[in-house]
Amino acid sequence: MLPVLLFIGVTVDGFVGQCYIFAAIERMHSRAPQPIVSSDETKASGGHTAARTTEGSPSDSLSGKRACGSSSVVERLLAKEKVAGSIPVCRSKKFPASVGSFLLYTSAMLSRFLATLTIIGLYLVAGVTTFLMYVDLARAPVFFEHFTPSDDKPVAIIAPTATLTFVGDIMLAREVEKAIITNGVDWPFSAIDTTWADSDLVIGNFESTVRDAYRYEGEVLAFDTTPGAILGLKNAGFTHLSLANNHGDDFGSDVTAYTRGVIANLGIVPFGDPAASKDFVARAEPNGIPVSLIGFHAFIESPASILETIRTEHDADRFVIVFPHWGNEYQLTPSVAQTDAAQMFVDAGADLIVGAHPHVIEPIASLDGTPVAYSLGNFIFDQDWSAATKEGLLLTVTITDDAVTITPTPVTVTNRQPTVMTGNRVQEILDFIGVPTGSVTFSRE
Repeated sequence: MLPVLLFIGVTVDGFVGQCYIFAAIERMHSRAPQPIVSSDETKASGGHTAARTTEGSPSDSLSGKRACGSSSVVERLLAKEKVAGSIPVCRSKKFPASVGSFLLYTSAMLSRFLATLTIIGLYLVAGVTTFLMYVDLARAPVFFEHFTPSDDKPVAIIAPTATLTFVGDIMLAREVEKAIITNGVDWPFSAIDTTWADSDLVIGNFESTVRDAYRYEGEVLAFDTTPGAILGLKNAGFTHLSLANNHGDDFGSDVTAYTRGVIANLGIVPFGDPAASKDFVARAEPNGIPVSLIGFHAFIESPASILETIRTEHDADRFVIVFPHWGNEYQLTPSVAQTDAAQMFVDAGADLIVGAHPHVIEPIASLDGTPVAYSLGNFIFDQDWSAATKEGLLLTVTITDDAVTITPTPVTVTNRQPTVMTGNRVQEILDFIGVPTGSVTFSRE
């Protein structure tokens, strides 16, 4: 900054200096000598004055009869006004300057004075700025609080924020798969996928397996779908899917492993397992916030089986999310087994718990300041036989260094498609789950 200010000062000084010189020349020019003309010559010319000086050489006239100054500048000016080979001679040694020249000269002097003040001001600003930047940043104004001399400008410090979206049970088999075959792979998600367009991670509970051959299950409660049918999950923006559920091993461990591979090949991260969730932890760092996703299948695994995993992730300063498959189907309140397991997870260091499996919505609670969403209900399913199984929650979680904000959005599942719920039922659900205002914030401190 200092070199720039000095350059401006020198430029202004030089320009005003030139104006001053031209003003001085104009002043001298206004004192140029007037020619001496005799009355006889005036009469002889018929009243018209013929400019002529007394005899003598130009050097004699300039040295003996001028009074306007002896500088070379005046000599050049007089030389340009030779008339018929003669040079004017001053009548008086005290020839006054014209009013216009006087004003011009005064303006030039005033401009010179103002330019000098400007340059002094620029020097002062440069000196103070340099002092604040390099000498005592700790006491400098707030503007320079995050100044880095190498960047030569202040750097805004913005706290990192991660936005995660969770949905409930996703089943792409049975009647849902038939709808996909009829309407295309994007059909189940086409009415809602823009809802999480700004989310960094989109996470769901995948209650199916993947096999190459299509099979309609009918009344059989063993779900599988094809690699082509799950392409809609990728197109909709899902980033993570939990396999820690009671349908993840419907056809044995080999099919579970194949399902995991197909999902991973789509670019979606599978986590959790029907029997060994501690071995399949997903880690991500959305916007620089380290997040760990730990699955839990309560019908095969014990809560204790993942406690050490929770502690390890917590001790690594990661935001620990447990995604349990637990509870009693179609029950609107959490069981004792759920609340007990949740307390164990919180004590081990979990920062957020989001549950699935009951196929209906259950309340959102706080355990020692940790948010627990016991069940998000269905997201994509074909359980059309009750109002409760056709409702679910889309949970938006905003994470910063010091807070977690939970924003539930009720959804309706109609014709194998979830859509954002409207009408009075929305507030009824928000009141039921304990978030009447539409969102709740938990401190991380």
